[in-house]
Amino acid sequence: MEQKRFYTNERNVQIVIALLKAHGIHRVIVSPGTTNMTFVVSIENDPWFHIWSSVDERSASYLACGMAAETGEPVVISCTGATASRNYMPGLTEAYYRKLPVLAITSTRGNYKIGHLIDQQIDRRNIPNDIAIESVTIPMVKDYEENPKDFDFMSFERYSDFIIRFLERLSPDIVIERFAGEVPPRFQAVNNWNLIRNEQVVSTIEQKMTERKTFQGRLFKQ
Repeated sequence: MEQKRFYTNERNVQIVIALLKAHGIHRVIVSPGTTNMTFVVSIENDPWFHIWSSVDERSASYLACGMAAETGEPVVISCTGATASRNYMPGLTEAYYRKLPVLAITSTRGNYKIGHLIDQQIDRRNIPNDIAIESVTIPMVKDYEENPKDFDFMSFERYSDFIIRFLERLSPDIVIERFAGEVPPRFQAVNNWNLIRNEQVVSTIEQKMTERKTFQGRLFKQ
């Protein structure tokens, strides 16, 4: 009988788990807490992941360094987003200078609570330049099905008009790499663009700008 797997219904955690699998990352050292519990329990129910537990975050970060150095493969460390995440800094500094593939996933109750005298709520958006090559924040993803009125999805027509207004005010010396990204349908809450591809987006914007006799930087002010 096939074993059932149970995952959290938190969309942002599901996205993180999917990304770890997509990049072939198996090893995770966890320091469980309240805010990362949904992530920890979800991967514990998935045989894809190999999990170790460390109650001390500083030790966990150095364990990850040793494991990454020995295997040559990425290692994830996960803890809560409170002051516990500060304990990762010595190990992450070691990983940075040794170029070890250590990925820290920390959780938070929301940046909007920073600075309001709330316990265990720190600002982790600005970090030292020698503990991470890249640092990103994944916002809380709400369920469209439960709260459709909370979402305002741009039609392609509205989006292209917005981009043109933006380009008119953008310096002509700046090169735009892309205007849109392509997402698999299973990750889309709604599909109101009918699977328009990147090249179609660019072509439509260029055509509209030609029709309006406008160009990048037309309204740019030094």
